Amino acid sequence: MAPSFAREFNPPQTTKYNQKTKKCTIEAFLAGKDPYRVVPENQLPTPWRFAATDPSTKLSSIMTSEHFRSRIQYVLKKYDIIAERLEPFQILGRPGPNTPPVDILFISTNDEDTTYWVDAVSQLLTLFRKEGFAESKIKIEIRNPTKM
Repeated sequence: MAPSFAREFNPPQTTKYNQKTKKCTIEAFLAGKDPYRVVPENQLPTPWRFAATDPSTKLSSIMTSEHFRSRIQYVLKKYDIIAERLEPFQILGRPGPNTPPVDILFISTNDEDTTYWVDAVSQLLTLFRKEGFAESKIKIEIRNPTKM
């Protein structure tokens, strides 16, 4: 029988994972599968094999604003994250009336220290909420593509 290989599960150190029972929420499980993809707590990472298109006009307009981009860079710098790329997209839902498209901002970095990524991405989500985005209409993900 051929040996099998699997990724090691690295559970995040939050209240969502119980060390004693080894149980956690689905959000914590999925977040722990890939330590170099981070989303705000209680959100799921963007599933792979998604169909993407240009971002909504609302996201496009604020992402072209130098003032708003500088606020994003300020938050990232505060947590010692050097962004290589800011990539806004709109992810298309599955066909059907109940899955509307969702805007997403991928922040790509070559950093390997993920210690403060959750704090940074949570603060960025708050920044987008202040611009009028509902939490269900925008996703933000910090990732290191070379480590994924």
